[in-house]
Amino acid sequence: MAPLLHLLAEGRPVTLAALAQHSGLTVDQAAEVMTALVVGQAAAVVGSSR
Repeated sequence: MAPLLHLLAEGRPVTLAALAQHSGLTVDQAAEVMTALVVGQAAAVVGSSR
């Protein structure tokens, strides 16, 4: 989990796939973590990469 949070703390746009790969999680697990962070207002989704 720490690598995922570290990547987010850099403040650059990042995909769920990149978060998962960097942190050793599956994409589904990374999505669950991001959902919890967004619901808890600790992170925000801003646009898309496409």
